[in-house]
Amino acid sequence: MLFVFIACNDYEKEKIEFNQTTKDYFTIKDNSTYHYVSLEDTNKTVKYTVKNYFSKFSNPDYTNNEIMYYEIIPDNNTEYFIMRVEAGTSINSDRITLLTVKNDTTFFGPLFLNSGGLFETYESLNDSIFQYQNYKFGNTIYENVIRIKIFENALYKEVFFAKYKGMVARIEKNGKLYYAKRAEVIN
Repeated sequence: MLFVFIACNDYEKEKIEFNQTTKDYFTIKDNSTYHYVSLEDTNKTVKYTVKNYFSKFSNPDYTNNEIMYYEIIPDNNTEYFIMRVEAGTSINSDRITLLTVKNDTTFFGPLFLNSGGLFETYESLNDSIFQYQNYKFGNTIYENVIRIKIFENALYKEVFFAKYKGMVARIEKNGKLYYAKRAEVIN
């Protein structure tokens, strides 16, 4: 009986890591907390906690790019948020996606890109992005803020992200502004 073993040289693609600015804005680890309030009623706070964080590389035989995922879950069991970030897609930009789960339905968007610190939307989405040195919500000021005006979304008109803080505010379709009066973030 003759046994023949053939060895193949595995081809592993080069690892594609996140741009540093992507890490700065979106690396928010487990047990980080946000205390969101409505601009209309700053006394009523809903606490959200980050859970299920992971950051790893995808299949090395296929794309081998870095992927980050986490959920931002409220204490009151209303809608929760999912952040999904993928490094260096085929257009050489990190892709950032916010998903919202409400009543067992997942709502998509916004979806945007980071090319070396320049945040931009996909052309086909008609969304727009603005970057600010400082942005004030009520009495809370955040530095290095990305403001995304969403053209078509079932839930939001605008979403705001701050460097080292993640998602700090959102304006819902009904015009209500909710912002993180306090954010205790683990990067």
